[in-house]
Amino acid sequence: MSIWAEAKDQSSSKYLITYLSLLFVFLLTGLLRTLVHGYLIVNSSTVLHDKMTERVARAEILFYDSNPIGRILTRFSKDVVTLD
Repeated sequence: MSIWAEAKDQSSSKYLITYLSLLFVFLLTGLLRTLVHGYLIVNSSTVLHDKMTERVARAEILFYDSNPIGRILTRFSKDVVTLD
């Protein structure tokens, strides 16, 4: 950019087109990164919650005897809030 500032012919549109192209690529990359990151987080939290639900549903009776239902529900809600 310092070369562009020192250029004698600053009225040329090639500098503006180059600058706007770089800006567009930067914005597009940021948007794409945000969408991919959001998708990965939602997908991982869904898989984790499904696995956790399946494991609790298939747990032995001893697990329910030693843990009250309130503690299990609190744990589920804490994990879901953290992942959301």
